[in-house]
Amino acid sequence: MKILLMGGDAFVGRHLCAELVDRGHEVTSLSRSPDPGVLPDTVETTTGDVTDYDSITGAYEGMDASVNLTALPPLHEPRPGTFHDTVCIGGAVNSAHAASMTSIGTSR
Repeated sequence: MKILLMGGDAFVGRHLCAELVDRGHEVTSLSRSPDPGVLPDTVETTTGDVTDYDSITGAYEGMDASVNLTALPPLHEPRPGTFHDTVCIGGAVNSAHAASMTSIGTSR
């Protein structure tokens, strides 16, 4: 199965990436600033920002499933102009919409 993880190189995501690879899945990690050094060698990385719908839509093409793990921890100081609701809620809405517009959102 081909799986896209938004936030795949963050704390929880990197562990899920490793588990999915161990289970034989093809994994792609999407983040604003990918850090392949924290991921298994077979994980592909791609750049995107869940608050910018157009920057993530292409990553969903050809995927069988997606997992949105993006969040701003409460103690994290976001970049100027970015708010927790923008990332946590808006990012989830953008991710769900992008998935629904691809093969992930269609029944097989």
